[in-house]
Amino acid sequence: MKLEALANELILDLFEYLTTAELLQAFHSLNSRLKSLVIYHFKIRTFEIGSLSMNNFQKICEHYLPSMINKINHVHLIDHIGTRAQLAQLYTYNFTLHQFVQLTSLVLFYLDDNILNEITVALPHLSNLTHLSFEYCNLTIRQENTLILINTIWSLPNLSHCNINHAFRHYESVDCPIGPSVVSSSLRHLYIWHENDAYCRLTDIFQHTPRLESLDALNSCLLYNLELPSSIQMITRLKLLECEYSRIVCLLPKMINLCELMFTTADQTMQYGMIESELEEIIRKSLTKLERLEFEIVFLLDEQEQIDNLFNSFRSSFWIDERKQFIQYDWYEDVSLIFFYTLPYAFNTFHVNSAAFSQSTCPQTDKQWFCDRVHNLIYDLTYASSTPLTNLIFNKVKTLTVRFPVTDHFWSMVPNFDRLTLLEVESYRHCTEGTSQLLQLLQCASHLSFYKDSHADGKLIYR
Repeated sequence: MKLEALANELILDLFEYLTTAELLQAFHSLNSRLKSLVIYHFKIRTFEIGSLSMNNFQKICEHYLPSMINKINHVHLIDHIGTRAQLAQLYTYNFTLHQFVQLTSLVLFYLDDNILNEITVALPHLSNLTHLSFEYCNLTIRQENTLILINTIWSLPNLSHCNINHAFRHYESVDCPIGPSVVSSSLRHLYIWHENDAYCRLTDIFQHTPRLESLDALNSCLLYNLELPSSIQMITRLKLLECEYSRIVCLLPKMINLCELMFTTADQTMQYGMIESELEEIIRKSLTKLERLEFEIVFLLDEQEQIDNLFNSFRSSFWIDERKQFIQYDWYEDVSLIFFYTLPYAFNTFHVNSAAFSQSTCPQTDKQWFCDRVHNLIYDLTYASSTPLTNLIFNKVKTLTVRFPVTDHFWSMVPNFDRLTLLEVESYRHCTEGTSQLLQLLQCASHLSFYKDSHADGKLIYR
C-alpha cells in the first residue's frame, strides 16, 4: 500500500512520531497534499525551533520557514547546550517573532537576557496569543525592565493563560516588588513559581486581572497586604504552596465562588488544635461552592495525645459524611514532625526519609490509588529506619531519587519502573549489595532516559 492511499487522519497520526526536522525534510516537498497536511500538523501541534541541530535549523530557515511562518500556531523556543545563540540566529535570517502572526501558544525555555529585548518588542504584535510560558529562564533583569515585560504581558488582548516558572533573577534586590500596573482584559489562568524573589503583589494581581479564575503560586512569589478587596468573586480555583497558614485563613473567606482549593503550609506558629474547626467554619460560611479540597500541613508535635485529638477532629460527620473527605498523618517521632494531608495525596512529590507512624480516616485498606499523582519520589530510608510507612504504593513514578542499599520495603512501595525517565542515585561506595540492587532497578526501567550518580560529580548521563 502506498502512503498516499492512507486517509489524512492516519497520515497525521504518523506525523506524531517525527521531529520537526524529520517531518519537514521527509514530507514537505513531496506533493501538494502532503505539504498541506504538514502545514495543518503545525497548526495543531508544536513547531520546535530551539531543539533543532544547527544544520537542521539552517535548512528549515532557508527552505521551509519562509512559506510557513504565517501559518504556525504553536512554537517552543529553547536555548540549551548545543543550540546556544540559535535564537539570535533566527534574526540573521531576517525572521522575527512577530512574523508568526497566527501564533496562539509560545513557550520559552532556558532563555537569557540576550534575547529578552526582542521578545518584549515582539509580544505586542502577537495579538492572537492565548498561552504564554516562561520556563526555567535566566533573565537577570532590572526591576524597571521587569515592569515593562509584565505590563506587556498583561496588555496582550487575547492572552488567557500565563505561566511564569523559575523565569526571573533580579539584577538588584527587590525592595519594592512589582506587580502589573495595567489591566488585563483576557487573562484568566495564572501560574507563578519562583524560589527566590517575591516580585508580584497579590493586591496588584487581583486589581489588574479582573477576569482571573485560576491562580497557582508559590508563596515566596507573592506579597500580601491589607488592601485586598472584600470579595474576590471570579476565582474558582486556587493553589498556594508553602504559604503561611494565617494568610490562607484570612484570604479564603473573600473567595466566595471558590470550587477548588489546594495548599501546603509549614507554618509553625499555627494553632494546630484550631485547624479543623477553622477550616470547617470557613467552608460552611464562605466557601459554600467548594467541591475539591486538598492540603498538606506540616508542623512540630511530639505528644501522642495531641496528635490523636487533631486526628479525631477530622473524623466528624462534616468531614466523613458530608464532604467524604479523608485525611492521613505521618508522624516522624524522632524529629517530632507530623505531615497531615488529604487523601488521595494531591501533590507531585513524596519524600520517604525516616521511620514514621501513620494513621488514616479512610476505611479502605487498598491504598494504591492514594499516590497516583506522585511522579517524583525521594526515597532516603536506610536500614536504621525500622518502621517505614506501609501500604503506600507508587505506580506512576517518573523521577526517582534513592539511596542504596534499600530494604524489601522499597520494592513493595515501588513495584514497577515502567514510567521512570530520570534516576538520581545517592549510593554508598564499595557496597556490593547496593550495586546489585542498582543493576536490578536499571534492568526494570525500560524507559529511563537520564541517570545521575552523586558520586560521579553529579553529572547527568543520557542513557
